[in-house]
Amino acid sequence: MKAVTVTTVTGRSLAPDLARGVMLLAIAVAHAPVFVTGTAFGVLNGVAAFLDHLLAHNQARPMFVLMFGYALGQFAYRHQVAGGEWGSLRRLLRRRGRWLIVIGFVHGVLVPLDIIAVYGLTLLVLVPLVRARDSVLCWTAALTLLPAVLMTSGPILLAFAGAVDIAGAGIMPADLGSHLLSGLQTWPVKTVLGTIDIVPGMMLGIWAARRRVLDEPERHRTPLRRVTVICLGVALAGRLPGALLLSGAWTPPAPWAVVLTSSSFASRYRS
Repeated sequence: MKAVTVTTVTGRSLAPDLARGVMLLAIAVAHAPVFVTGTAFGVLNGVAAFLDHLLAHNQARPMFVLMFGYALGQFAYRHQVAGGEWGSLRRLLRRRGRWLIVIGFVHGVLVPLDIIAVYGLTLLVLVPLVRARDSVLCWTAALTLLPAVLMTSGPILLAFAGAVDIAGAGIMPADLGSHLLSGLQTWPVKTVLGTIDIVPGMMLGIWAARRRVLDEPERHRTPLRRVTVICLGVALAGRLPGALLLSGAWTPPAPWAVVLTSSSFASRYRS
């Protein structure tokens, strides 16, 4: 019988860490204006608001989800290279998923902006897909993409129709008791519905990790450049109207002003 040679990973690729660093920087920049109050709206503030809403608000979220899946794929790969069994990996991932849910529950009750439990629940439910065939990953991502888009754009469309006002969605109740009660009531629903947003990017992240797209970026330079240019171009074009509005450089018709303002406000709490 021919011997099977396993190539171990001795180095650490810089690309995944750089991606995570850029993602965290975008999150920090998106939330920084929350801590700035009482400033006059001058030219420099307008420029800063334009760049902030164009480049930072909610821009880190897709990468956050993708890197979550990529990390799972990396972890599974290293576990396999080390000779680990699927059963032990499955138990470990489910244990981590449960802990994320516990931490997210505490965070979600205290602060109504939790995403930790969403990732934990998604991991707990979809652990078997970590070793699913590539076709299963791609089909799962494709079938959940439309529901994920509707989950994200639904509140914005309702705001356009005048059915809801999502601009006040992140405001906490005045007293602690009402705040905790509100968190307990809304946390389960938000957590379950939030998993829909995670699935497409998570599947693509696992798929990319199997091909070591970021671990060996020199082998995937051309597709990485194409994806970056196309996706970033579409994202910037879609965010340009909201950035112009919130920087004071453009005043759209009333219905669109409601949509753009509400969606940009909501994105601050989703970045």
